Amino acid sequence: MIAQADIPKDLAGFCRFVQHSQRPVVIFGADVAGAIIADLFNRQGIVVDCFFDNNRNKCDKLFQGKPVLHASHLPSKSANTVV
Repeated sequence: MIAQADIPKDLAGFCRFVQHSQRPVVIFGADVAGAIIADLFNRQGIVVDCFFDNNRNKCDKLFQGKPVLHASHLPSKSANTVV
């Protein structure tokens, strides 16, 4: 488990952290903010694995070309994932 204090707070540092962690990257929120974050990551060469959302109407569909899973599935992925 990674301590919150060990995660860089600036974008460049965070992107380096994610790239070196070699863990899947998921975004919580399949909406405008999630799309912006995914775009920022893509520009840095970070591949987003999928999105999670509480809204069941968004789940089991693609968003930004990636699958959207319901938030209830997050605990099974979060241990080795950057969210």
